[in-house]
Amino acid sequence: IKKEIKCLFGNTQLFIGLIIGVVVVPVFCVIMSKSGNFDFTEEGKAVTMGTELFLVGFVSYFVSIFLCSSNMYSLAGFSIEGQNICLLKSMPIRPKDVLTAKVLAANIGTAIISIVGAISYVAVSKFHNPLVGLCLLVVFLLNGVASSFIGLYNDIKKPVFKFDNINELTNNNKKMIKPMLIDLSVSFIYLIIGIVFASISGGKLSDTVLYVIFFAVSIVVNGLFAFVTGKKLYDNIDEYFERAEA
Repeated sequence: IKKEIKCLFGNTQLFIGLIIGVVVVPVFCVIMSKSGNFDFTEEGKAVTMGTELFLVGFVSYFVSIFLCSSNMYSLAGFSIEGQNICLLKSMPIRPKDVLTAKVLAANIGTAIISIVGAISYVAVSKFHNPLVGLCLLVVFLLNGVASSFIGLYNDIKKPVFKFDNINELTNNNKKMIKPMLIDLSVSFIYLIIGIVFASISGGKLSDTVLYVIFFAVSIVVNGLFAFVTGKKLYDNIDEYFERAEA
């Protein structure tokens, strides 16, 4: 795990990807909240819970995009081994142990972005509700874990070990688009639910019930997403690791 962490923070390209996510997420939330793009209420009226429901859905969608796209380590976790993959395979280490180390390293970045995203929401929200922020943190973490699983699975399935530097490996790599699109599709659910719930806020269902439904659906969807992708990755790691050749 020390080797993986050193690679994550020691490589400029991978580290920049992490920093971009950490910096852009709060900056975006602050700019959008200050610009009033989240305020759908009539002039002079207080901000409604419906507006907040949209904000929760939009922030969830936006942060999830960065959890996948900025986590370059998970998208190329095995490929970055390069010619060292042969040495790694010759060592008395189980493929599952190698995988676990890479999963842990990949999720360091997702955990940092998740925490920053949750704090950013609480800071820009008009209600500053820490409970909502905590629920968002759970959603972000589950989505981050799932995106790490699917990124690593996509990479070990068809790794690219021949490259001159990390930039060459990560730039214009069409193979990385697939896990991003899958994660984007799942994350789109937050935005849709946020828009729908914002439009019906103040109706027969209380805002508390709408919040509960939003987070229940989000947590269940992301939990299943993480479970399915994680199981698929761990069930096939021995086969894919064995046939990986530089």
